[in-house]
Amino acid sequence: MKYVNIFTGWKTRYCIICGHELIYKKSKEDIQPKKVLNLLTTEISMNDKNECEIILKSHNKKHYQLKCSNVTEKIQWVDAMRTAAQQSPGRKRPDTKSEEKVK
Repeated sequence: MKYVNIFTGWKTRYCIICGHELIYKKSKEDIQPKKVLNLLTTEISMNDKNECEIILKSHNKKHYQLKCSNVTEKIQWVDAMRTAAQQSPGRKRPDTKSEEKVK
């Protein structure tokens, strides 16, 4: 799920990692992505106030909040995003916090 704003709240999104990008769409069937985040230039961190939430901070300082259904799923997503960012040769990524939470 992705946090939209205080009035709308959380919306279900379909997320995939392709290369060094996190792509999310409104549904699996959508052809056009709603957003594409470059993981090489995105800071990945966990929300200390919510054990299942991931915070993504893009290069332009925009924040995205993602919420997983449980802590195990959160850890899998964080590991996958960090691995995708590290597997791109010759690219430098910003520091990330050692502990992350997603829901």
